[in-house]
Amino acid sequence: MQVGFTVYFDPGIHQALKARAAATKHSVSELVDEAVRLLMIEDLEDLQAFSLRKNEAEISYEDLLVMLRRFSSASPSEYRDPD
Repeated sequence: MQVGFTVYFDPGIHQALKARAAATKHSVSELVDEAVRLLMIEDLEDLQAFSLRKNEAEISYEDLLVMLRRFSSASPSEYRDPD
């Protein structure tokens, strides 16, 4: 079952959607439906990843910067999770 819904786009986005629809032989509705579906799947994946990592130890921003600095100056063979 499909449900109607009114969406207002920036004129440039609307023009690009119409051009893409014509080029791909899909309707604007199909393109928007697919884009929203992909966005929602991405959100679900993010929530699942967050759920899997919720029990991991937190690190401070300063510690993160130290780790990034250490990794950026290390060769790939030296990459390891700090203890």
